[in-house]
Amino acid sequence: MSKRTKIFLAALALLLLAAAALKLGDFKTSWFYQRVFNPSPSASPTASEADISIIVSFPEPNQAVSSPLMVSGIARGGWFFEAEFPIKLLDAQGQTLGTAIARAQDDWMTENFVPFKAELVFPKTSGQGTLTLEKSNPSDLPENAGEFSVPVRF
Repeated sequence: MSKRTKIFLAALALLLLAAAALKLGDFKTSWFYQRVFNPSPSASPTASEADISIIVSFPEPNQAVSSPLMVSGIARGGWFFEAEFPIKLLDAQGQTLGTAIARAQDDWMTENFVPFKAELVFPKTSGQGTLTLEKSNPSDLPENAGEFSVPVRF
């Protein structure tokens, strides 16, 4: 698959997410708008549309999930180190239910978006939780850290 095709597919995915958000109601109150254009403090730090660093396509916020949980989306190459970044699933009390490694599905040595996938296995539970994707930060410098959280239901 050519680089041009990959960029086209990533742009198409963004457009489909925007179209779905529009169909579900007022765009400015939609999940897509809030996560991409007006992220929460726990989300990836983004200042503008051009600075979007990660988009989780599955699971969607507040979606019911079960084990094994397949996590997917796109992230800029800077989220990866050696083509990977960590993911963890927390329960409502902040206890870790499971961890996984998101793996780039294409060349990660880029500033462009790269598709990722992960499979997270966790014990059966109920209630609510949070899926947290952490930007790889081998330097442990605070300015290189980042995370993106998605609320989920069990």
